[in-house]
Amino acid sequence: TLARNQGTRHLYCATTILKWDCIVCHREGYAFSSSAGSRSAYHWDSLGRVDLRNMDTVNEASGWSINNKVWTTTDYTNLDNFCMTCHDSDGAKAAFVTATNNGIGWGTIRSLRPFNSTDAPSGALGGSTAIPGAPRNRVVDVKTQFYAGTTIAGPNYNGNPSQHAVIGARYGTNNANWGTEAWGTVTLKKMNVQLRNVREKARLSCADCHVLDSGSGAHGGVNEYNLTLTTINEIDTLCNKCHLAVTYSTTVTVAGL
Repeated sequence: TLARNQGTRHLYCATTILKWDCIVCHREGYAFSSSAGSRSAYHWDSLGRVDLRNMDTVNEASGWSINNKVWTTTDYTNLDNFCMTCHDSDGAKAAFVTATNNGIGWGTIRSLRPFNSTDAPSGALGGSTAIPGAPRNRVVDVKTQFYAGTTIAGPNYNGNPSQHAVIGARYGTNNANWGTEAWGTVTLKKMNVQLRNVREKARLSCADCHVLDSGSGAHGGVNEYNLTLTTINEIDTLCNKCHLAVTYSTTVTVAGL
């Protein structure tokens, strides 16, 4: 086992980190394979790829290889696809640490809390995500919130209920009334284009707001919710990377509201 040395997102406040915790997400330690050779095929290679599993299936061949040395738009797309296979309604069906902390299971028994039993849903440790009154009791279902549906709610609406469109763009066209003044000049990682140039048609990556592509950032760190800023109290600064404060701080009166 490894000693817990920081408040992580994916091991919250576990007192120890087990080898089984690692292979919940990483394919190189796949416990269901009968062949040691097939497991080693998903270990470190010269490209520095990180082999992540599809959390919806036990098939070890189903997953994504992320080039952690030179991130491309494809890598960011693959990363988001990986994240959504766990952060969905049924959680980590592909692998979870058994209740006895001595192996890996498959199914729905612990899929909503896939890591070892010392990974508590709430507590004083791991303060970066131990928000008072909001204990973590399960994998957060992000996919449902980002789902790009088919219901048309307006002439430019693509059916995505989230303004922060990750799975699919929320709008098919931009609102000419807004122009470019409201948008920042940050480059979107999955699109490799400045937000100001695509505006409402943008598709985000999880890594646009969360530290997932820098060193071992996905494992945890000092930032609340693993955001790219130091504390949640700086959320306005985080938001203003994309939504310019000079525009959004202006008081606007809308008829009927």
